[in-house]
Amino acid sequence: MTTLAIELNDAGFVAIRSEAPDVLEAPESPGYAVVEGASLVLGPEARDRARLKPRFTHTRFWDAIDTTALARPFPSRLTRADLAHAHLTGFWESLPSSEEAMLAIPGWYSLDQLGLILGMARSGGIPVGGMIDSALAAAATVSSGATLLHLDLHLHRAAASLIRRSDQLIRENANVEESVGIIPLHDAWATHIAESFVRQTRYDPLHRAQSEQDLYDQLPGWLEALDTQSGISASMEVSGKTLTIDLERDHLAGGASAYYQALVTLAGSVLPHGEPVTLLLSHRVARLPGLVERLKRDLSDHVITLPPVAAAQGALSYLRRQPRPADDGALPFLTRLDLDPDKAAERDASSPRDDAKPAPRAPSHVLFAGKAIAIDPGPFLIGLSIPGDARGLNVTGETAGISRYHCSLYRIDGRVMLEDHSQFGSFVNDERVHERVSLAIGDCLRLGTPGVELQLVEVET
Repeated sequence: MTTLAIELNDAGFVAIRSEAPDVLEAPESPGYAVVEGASLVLGPEARDRARLKPRFTHTRFWDAIDTTALARPFPSRLTRADLAHAHLTGFWESLPSSEEAMLAIPGWYSLDQLGLILGMARSGGIPVGGMIDSALAAAATVSSGATLLHLDLHLHRAAASLIRRSDQLIRENANVEESVGIIPLHDAWATHIAESFVRQTRYDPLHRAQSEQDLYDQLPGWLEALDTQSGISASMEVSGKTLTIDLERDHLAGGASAYYQALVTLAGSVLPHGEPVTLLLSHRVARLPGLVERLKRDLSDHVITLPPVAAAQGALSYLRRQPRPADDGALPFLTRLDLDPDKAAERDASSPRDDAKPAPRAPSHVLFAGKAIAIDPGPFLIGLSIPGDARGLNVTGETAGISRYHCSLYRIDGRVMLEDHSQFGSFVNDERVHERVSLAIGDCLRLGTPGVELQLVEVET
């Protein structure tokens, strides 16, 4: 069976084929969209026109994917989901034909967004056989380290994920930082380089749209050269003349100091205290001039730079390390992998089948401060500041450690699921929830420390 593994990162989709897992099947495709009249340009071609038509360029349709209509000047009723669907299906159609697709997806998407992505893929004719957390998938390609921290960049955010290794590989939590991403970093460096051109040649490449686009087109190459050199000469063609300036790695790193500090702080927010840790850096992070040295200095001197295909290769390992999902239309989103397939098979054989056990009754209401509130099929939000037009509960009392949008409850396939969105965690029966968990009648949900408690109950009608 031919399988294509695709990492969905808006900084650049990556695809590999099971028969050649070290080779990119197509150039990386970033999440750019440009509307040109009745036409829609996507991926690398859109990125190459983004500075020429900034008003008609969109780069956040993967970052905040939903079905809300975009504002003008985009066509009426066009949504971020429409752009994401067009980008994903167009990328798929550019690849060799395959019997199955494995998707490596960032762990910070909500259950609703994961369902939307799966629905888009299927409606576009993509035969999705599995979905896996991309940080977990990338970590599956590394054979050492009991505690791993995966650090990655997207167009408008960075993500840090803590991963534990025993007989399983488990992605415990994922934090994001929305002040740093590929686009804000490139904008900062483009401004810095333009100022260097003004100082050294009296020419401002940001003065005209075409020269600005030329600068952004060359920027990745300059950054790649500065990854191995302390300084380079950067040239631009202007009106038949070649203008050249000197660029130094330390100066560019200094210009991104605030962003680098945000990345260090983000990584530190998921690091367990007092434990040795191995840093896993995506190729997008490792290419930032001077950042690897700073991470080694501030966090850990054990750093592994991952190749561009790492997450996609790990997604392929799903085929070998996990039982295939039943063909009922539902797919799990994997946040753990069995590292020893033989032990997993023994464990599965020695334990009763899940479908042989009677399914526990799901709670119908959440009880707080003497009031029972019904759990709807859609998201039921719990936190300090739930909007009035959203279904949910604003908690009061000992609210230290409780976030504005702390967690969500969903009713799915007869079960009630809790999804944690907070920094300090949600606890069910005094056990911390790692991303999401199924709830049963009688469960006690605690938010914050000492926090507030809520009971999951069944109310007969």
